[in-house]
Amino acid sequence: MRSKKTLRVCLIAAVIVLLLAGVHFLKPYVRIAREFGAVCPGLVTYQYDDHGGFSGDGIAFYRMRVFGDGWEERIREAEEWHELPLHENLAWLAYGETGSSGVHLSKAYGPDPFFPQVEHGYWYFRDYHSKALTPFDPENVRGPERASYDFYLAVYDSDSRMLYFCKFNS
Repeated sequence: MRSKKTLRVCLIAAVIVLLLAGVHFLKPYVRIAREFGAVCPGLVTYQYDDHGGFSGDGIAFYRMRVFGDGWEERIREAEEWHELPLHENLAWLAYGETGSSGVHLSKAYGPDPFFPQVEHGYWYFRDYHSKALTPFDPENVRGPERASYDFYLAVYDSDSRMLYFCKFNS
């Protein structure tokens, strides 16, 4: 009788652990689908999330190999996606420039860049900072009046079918 009870407790604990692991595994897919309003069919090959700072500050970055042709067709037709090259302010955010300060996703979090140089593809940007007047326009993201940044930036590489997605909060 006691062994059956122990077995039940162990099974329940195992189910809880598996459910929690599943929630963690699905987090990038849910975050990407929520932002783009559609599920991106693919496999997350890299994820990083340090949103443990004050008031949720941090960065999340996901690299996803996209399956099928439907995703590229969808973003090609979407108003919020734009053909590369990146807008100069987004290139500044992603790669930085010599002697400048600000958010440089390529240098701030390790030796490898979050966003590789991509020649063929599309970019997406949404600024959800409280001072953002036009959320999908990167024109005003860079300037002295910005002491913090809150944005989504994504780059889709048509050649490798890789989606690079970043959520940044400061």
